[in-house]
Amino acid sequence: MTTPPAAVPTRNILARIGAGSPLYVFAIYATGHIFSLILIGTSASHGGRGLAAAGGLVWLIGTITAYVIVTWFRDDDTVAAGFLFGICVGGGSMTAFLLLMIIHDRSLGGAILGFMAVLIPSAIWTAAAMALGMVLISFGRFLHPGIATPVPPPRRH
Repeated sequence: MTTPPAAVPTRNILARIGAGSPLYVFAIYATGHIFSLILIGTSASHGGRGLAAAGGLVWLIGTITAYVIVTWFRDDDTVAAGFLFGICVGGGSMTAFLLLMIIHDRSLGGAILGFMAVLIPSAIWTAAAMALGMVLISFGRFLHPGIATPVPPPRRH
């Protein structure tokens, strides 16, 4: 009988994601948004409210995960972290919309036309998400300044 591998704490996983490329955060949010749109679209075509609720829950989990990584597990200042969060939210939403239009229409032309129709509102949403992200990130860092990084011990002279 073999022993199961030791569980990796969530804090270590988030720290590794935060230490990596900002595209990891973007990929987490975009993947959650794509799955949520698939669930919501499926619920609309089949009339199930449970799938719509599950889609909203998946989107919320992806958004909160991206917020936690950007706020406490990256070494960016507040402006850069808010910019990264806004780009993740706006760009992830546009990426999810474009991929789902390609899947739904089975055509690149229709997807590009649909993408161009939502480009200006998505740019406005991205700018608003950047501003809101800066406020939320600075508030989160104010409430819990040392969640990700341990405080070093004081020096002895």
